[in-house]
Amino acid sequence: MTNRVNFNRTETAPGLHRDDSHKANAPKIRVIAFYLPQFHPVPENDSWWGKGFTEWTNVAKAEALFAGHFQPRLPGELGFYDLRLPEVREAQAQLAQSAGVEGFCYYHYWFAGKQLLERPLKEVVESGSPALPFCICWANQTWSGIWHGNSGKILIEQTYPGATDDEAHFMSLLPAFRDPRYIKIDGRLSFTFFRPKERPNSRAFFDQWQRLASIHGLSGFHFTAHLFEDEREWDYRNAGFDAAVIVNNLKAYRAGVDFQETMGPSKHPAFTRRAMGGQTPNTAKLRMVCVESHQGKTRRALQENRALRRRRTVFSRWRGRRPIPLRHTKLGQHRAQR
Repeated sequence: MTNRVNFNRTETAPGLHRDDSHKANAPKIRVIAFYLPQFHPVPENDSWWGKGFTEWTNVAKAEALFAGHFQPRLPGELGFYDLRLPEVREAQAQLAQSAGVEGFCYYHYWFAGKQLLERPLKEVVESGSPALPFCICWANQTWSGIWHGNSGKILIEQTYPGATDDEAHFMSLLPAFRDPRYIKIDGRLSFTFFRPKERPNSRAFFDQWQRLASIHGLSGFHFTAHLFEDEREWDYRNAGFDAAVIVNNLKAYRAGVDFQETMGPSKHPAFTRRAMGGQTPNTAKLRMVCVESHQGKTRRALQENRALRRRRTVFSRWRGRRPIPLRHTKLGQHRAQR
């Protein structure tokens, strides 16, 4: 027998009154899902990894690393889909809408004039379908063989040649920027940098793109820095960004104790065993843990995030690996933040 949790049902203990008055004035959560477009073959991946390689190749070959690790995580309603098919993209949009997702943020790859994995977004813009809103995250990162154990192998290098290349980059995305479905924040086009700290002369880039936006009748850009937990103290405002997205895929909180699991030995082995229900995992293979927030810590963090325009994320799983559930924990209550 499988125990199921009904997330649509809420209960209040007898004799207690639940105060929902705060909901009337609560800000609306805008849920935007990052969209990885590598679920279709391209000539470059054929050359690097073999004919027909897609992200499904990694998903299907995943193996369980410890007791209770459910792998491989095979796809659900849409099966092993191919993003070249418009029917697949439409079905994805329908699933997203049914789950309350406002839109997709497409990972975009630009290497000094060369694009990779651009077909899905290009066809979404050209066809006008699906109707789901979207925005763009420039995944400005050198591609290497790190996911296959060969980090020293450079597949294609991320470079920043200068203003001429930046203008060409803007022009290549102009049809998307003009699309009425494009997501805006504070009336401006949302554009995210995956590796903001690696972008040299970011303010010059922002100024140039804002000028180009004005020339082409656009409302301007809202630039967001994509940061990991250990980068949260980086001063993105000083670099010219409007806000930051904090991606938390390796951090957990329990009873006010910070726990950061890395690829090396655990800093808190006893906590790790307790969180794992008594199991002692191979910490060299422990890649992700679910986020568990102590309620007081969460409240303070949300207040700080609002002031600094930090946006939190939910990280479900990556490249076929399942997050490890923390046991004996209490999930803090989270409220919407702008």
